[in-house]
Amino acid sequence: MKLWKGVAMLVGTIIGAGILGIPYVTAKAGIVAGLGWILLLGMVFLTVNLCFGEVIARTKGHHHIVSLCNRYLGRYGKWVMALSFLVGTYGALVAYTIGEGEVLAQLLPISPLQASMIFYVIASLVVLGGMRWFERFESFFVMLLLAVVLLTIVVGLPYASEANLTPLSEHWFLPYGVIVFAYMGMGILPDVRQSAGKKMFKTAIVWGSLIPMAVYAAFALIVVAITGTATTQVATVGVGRVLGSTGILVLNGFAVIAMATSFVGLGFALREIMIEAGYSNLKSGLLTFGIPLLIFFGANEGFVRTLNFAGVVSGGLAGILIMAMFVKAKKKGNQSPVFSTDLPFWLVVCIAVLFVVGLLTVA
Repeated sequence: MKLWKGVAMLVGTIIGAGILGIPYVTAKAGIVAGLGWILLLGMVFLTVNLCFGEVIARTKGHHHIVSLCNRYLGRYGKWVMALSFLVGTYGALVAYTIGEGEVLAQLLPISPLQASMIFYVIASLVVLGGMRWFERFESFFVMLLLAVVLLTIVVGLPYASEANLTPLSEHWFLPYGVIVFAYMGMGILPDVRQSAGKKMFKTAIVWGSLIPMAVYAAFALIVVAITGTATTQVATVGVGRVLGSTGILVLNGFAVIAMATSFVGLGFALREIMIEAGYSNLKSGLLTFGIPLLIFFGANEGFVRTLNFAGVVSGGLAGILIMAMFVKAKKKGNQSPVFSTDLPFWLVVCIAVLFVVGLLTVA
């Protein structure tokens, strides 16, 4: 039971609204490139998660990712990791606002902009009101998500066509940032250790990292096979149109829940960090929800491009810092770990270089 709780916590953190953007970039890049990136980056993030897990296991006490960066990489590492968190969180909040507008406009007789603003106001009030009841249902949301993906595969199979699966295109690198974003969930690992227990921590990391990989690959394959070049940026919008009124209701209803829970969870986390940093309730609320609103109106690049930027920058910086912490913790950890990851140094360098190359694409 403890193992499942830890796995559900990690899977629930990793699989969020990012899954909705993967089919679009896969359709643009070609199914071979899309699935290739899903598998490659899935293995990269499994490795990164195991490395961060060892950092946690080698350190006495309960510490979150920013404080661990401060311990092993100094104040500059701490500030870069904090920057990574802010970019990822603000980018996600903006992307979810855009996505909710597109989805709700399929369900209600309002425009995407109106839907985005209605969602933003309600979700912000949930966070500011301290209504954290949804956290009790984390395992339920994970099961619901997996059920909807399975339902999409079963119901969508008759509509799938091999002719929609373009093998490869010149946009083969396009999926990188979105998929990096979709795999980000490293920050929850200290809590996963507490839930799963020290002995089951590594197993929870492995299963919690592999399940999203399988889900992403299956979801991308079936959606692209159904909608082909008509795949929409928010995948459920296009698939719902093909499957009819029931598909529109079920799939877009799932998308609304997925993005709303991700938005609220990130909003709580960011606001608490602002309060811990010494800001008042008013200032923390403005910093949490005012900045994404300014970005939404001033630099709205669309759902997928926003996910891509957040993934490349936030995921890239976090990945590089975690690999650096992993090397340092091998020498400077203050307790014997329950498990150790025997990773050759050349592979550590290769993973860091991959993230650096990604960062250079937005430089």
